[in-house]
Amino acid sequence: MRNVDPRSLDSPENLRRRTDRRSRMVIVAGCVLAAMAVVVPVLVGRSFLASSATLIGSTPSPPASSASRSAVNVTPPLPIPDAAFLSLPADMKGSDPSHPQDVEGLDWLPRLCNAAFPTVHSIEQRTRMSYYNEHQIDANQVPTGTVHHLISVSDQAVSYLAGLRSLISDGCTTELGATPGQTTQRFRVLPASTRGDDSLLIEMRWSTTNDQCCPPQPDFTHYLSVTRIGTVLSVILVDGWEGDSADRQTAELFTDQAVAAVQDWIH
Repeated sequence: MRNVDPRSLDSPENLRRRTDRRSRMVIVAGCVLAAMAVVVPVLVGRSFLASSATLIGSTPSPPASSASRSAVNVTPPLPIPDAAFLSLPADMKGSDPSHPQDVEGLDWLPRLCNAAFPTVHSIEQRTRMSYYNEHQIDANQVPTGTVHHLISVSDQAVSYLAGLRSLISDGCTTELGATPGQTTQRFRVLPASTRGDDSLLIEMRWSTTNDQCCPPQPDFTHYLSVTRIGTVLSVILVDGWEGDSADRQTAELFTDQAVAAVQDWIH
């Protein structure tokens, strides 16, 4: 078992500003600061989640179904093994032998509704990142994008997911530019099949008026899913490469495979 974060659940130090995920990209500095704060997938390790007291404490939890009620307070076997994580289909794996790899911290999570992405106090959490390819590519070509898989074990998983759904509700925006409207990220919950005991599929659509950013396509879409299986939260973030949009079908495929891996681990 890893050390539990001793900080208070509502401590402002637990909210960290999101960093640039495209440290490998060669683009103008203004674009990096304005629109590319998505992923920094190069650090290795494990860390523990803090929590948002408002998110956790103010929203009632939905009743657990009869099939899942007994699993709500059951802690799965720890530590979290590699086998619990998403394993990409053979024809979608990148050529980099160092991936998937563990990622330390939560800076890869997007800012949500003009604030740090809400997190939950965890018994243990771990993140892995992989490059993925939707088509066969040569060794010298860039991947289609990146996928992060976060697994968090928490006795507050039920109320966390209910609070996250309430927070986004009818949608919200995050302003990332120097002035309002210059670079905006819009979030909305998409209609989707329920996975596990409860789940969300979130669309993140970027737009910018900065003509120096991300040519030739300044608008792009990424996807984030959050699934609860008992006391386990499985979070999948699917990004395109260098400002490209991710595909929703790919995001749903990765979500399904990640949930299956978690369920195999739990049971």
